[in-house]
Amino acid sequence: MSVEAFIAYDPPDGGQPLRGSPDDAWHRTTRFLQHCTTARPDRPHSVKLTVYEPAGDDPPEWYRPTLAAAHDRFGRAERRAWATGVDELYCTEWDLDAAHVGAARTFLAEGEPWPRTAVGPAEVLVGYTFRWIDLESGEPLAGQEPSRRAHPNQAESTLLLGLGRRSWIMLLGRFPFQAANAGFITYLEQVAAYVPVRLSPVRFRHWIPTLRASQTGYTVRRIDAGLLDGISG
Repeated sequence: MSVEAFIAYDPPDGGQPLRGSPDDAWHRTTRFLQHCTTARPDRPHSVKLTVYEPAGDDPPEWYRPTLAAAHDRFGRAERRAWATGVDELYCTEWDLDAAHVGAARTFLAEGEPWPRTAVGPAEVLVGYTFRWIDLESGEPLAGQEPSRRAHPNQAESTLLLGLGRRSWIMLLGRFPFQAANAGFITYLEQVAAYVPVRLSPVRFRHWIPTLRASQTGYTVRRIDAGLLDGISG
């Protein structure tokens, strides 16, 4: 089968902020996953709990009890530097099984209210891979087979959800439409009602197969943002 063009939503570096509590962010995101994708919210492909060490003017009192409680509940973890330079800043991470996503969210809720810190102080990262579905039939949209892409992972979309005092989402959406035509715009209008952040028109790209030497197998071009100005999330 020949390689086909597709349209991608390229998220900003660092993702997009989600307002409200971690529970609000979770429910809005899982509503989107349930209505628009093949992903099951209770079966993510990755779950990680991170506790950041206090730095600078951060209050320190919460840290040791929180770290001890996390070790008691989730076992062994890895302490690593997450920032280097003039100062090295550290965190402790637990890579958890998908079945522990609920326990990680409960741990986060039990720590409320979390202190105000420069980063963190605690965060749960939940990752998903998925394919887009028809919102009426619930079946995956055609054109998302790995054989239709230069590389198999280009057939899937990904979502990373960060839950914490500053929740955020990073959505890399790969849509199986070969052009920004009426069919794509209609579908985008449907899913935008469920996506928990606004899909910025300037972040969409047209991936076009190329015969030139390329790591991706595609030439990537901007899509006219004016075509998508009416889309709102």
